[in-house]
Amino acid sequence: MNNNSENRYSKEEVVTKGGITYLKIDMKPVKGVRYSTYENGQLSEEGNWIDGKEDGLYRWWYENGQLKWEVNFIDGKEDGLLRTWRENGQLIHEWNYKKGKKEGLQRKWYENGQLSSERNFKDGQKHGLHRSWHENGQLWTEVLYRDGKEAGLFRSWYDNGRLLCEDNYKDGKREGLYRSWYEDGRIMYETEFVNGTGVDKHYYESGQLRWELKYNDGELISEKLWDESSKLVKDETY
Repeated sequence: MNNNSENRYSKEEVVTKGGITYLKIDMKPVKGVRYSTYENGQLSEEGNWIDGKEDGLYRWWYENGQLKWEVNFIDGKEDGLLRTWRENGQLIHEWNYKKGKKEGLQRKWYENGQLSSERNFKDGQKHGLHRSWHENGQLWTEVLYRDGKEAGLFRSWYDNGRLLCEDNYKDGKREGLYRSWYEDGRIMYETEFVNGTGVDKHYYESGQLRWELKYNDGELISEKLWDESSKLVKDETY
């Protein structure tokens, strides 16, 4: 065992049972710094432990020495800002935690540095505005969450800025009018739901109706399908 005053222990000197990490030599909960290294001697991870649980700053590295992950723990649970990086040093994620649960703003980036997504959480659940972007910076999706469920208008765009779809949600269920468009602006889907009941229509690019699905309380009850010449090729009731 390492007898430095810092109380540093390699990963091989400890064992984890029931969520608590112990020293193999005497099976006492770890108190100090636990670490591990790559074959080249470079640190792969290092963090502080108290009473057998992560407590304080914890870090992981790539074999080239670039920082990979960084997060703070309190009593074995993530608490504060978690950040991750690519091997070239580019930031990937910034997530916020409170007592082991996601809390507040969470962000992610593409390899080109463009912001990929922003999401908000409350007590571990999606809550607030969620947005994502195409790699070229164009807004991709936008939706509001309340207590983990979609609430209100959902919108999505093509990477050229044209509107792809609009949908409405209430307590996580589709409610009201949903529409989507082909990239040239012609209608693709058209649906209207009330309490999970409604009709879903899909059109060919020519504008001809392709299928019609009917739902009752979220369950599919009938289905019709037409070919591009308007011939009915399927008519099923469930």
